[in-house]
Amino acid sequence: MNPYIIIGVMVVIDLITLPIIIKKILKKDGKNKGIKIAVLIAAFVIVEAVCSFFCIESNVFFDREGNQYKSAESIVYYDREGVSYTLRETGMARKHFVSTDGRIMRIAERAYVDKDGYLVFDLKNEFKSAEKEGVYKDADGNEYYKAEDVSWKRNGEIQTGNGK
Repeated sequence: MNPYIIIGVMVVIDLITLPIIIKKILKKDGKNKGIKIAVLIAAFVIVEAVCSFFCIESNVFFDREGNQYKSAESIVYYDREGVSYTLRETGMARKHFVSTDGRIMRIAERAYVDKDGYLVFDLKNEFKSAEKEGVYKDADGNEYYKAEDVSWKRNGEIQTGNGK
């Protein structure tokens, strides 16, 4: 769901409930009504700001270069030769990495990301599962992660499906 719609609904709810709560505070006898109202408004603003930040941030995706995307499907992956790819569902529930120029198509099941965040294809199906969960190794002992299980932080640092 669009995070801006969620934020809009939260603001509308606050605009409806805030005056009702303020009326109740004003009707009660007691001191410091102004301070109570100011604290109430400040609390509403802080909650809105924090929720808005996390709602928007949770719907943002990054690539290894730190470029920002609105959906996971639009993330660009790069190989060491400078070719860029996107992950696409190509029918019959199969996914492929397709170069942005459309010239190269590789099966996603054989696509990995190396420690530097570059896309690598195991065309000969030689990578084997390592002792560490979610890690695969080639014959030289280099470590890779399944490309579909990788995401990146804002600074381009790799995150795998297991949070590492």
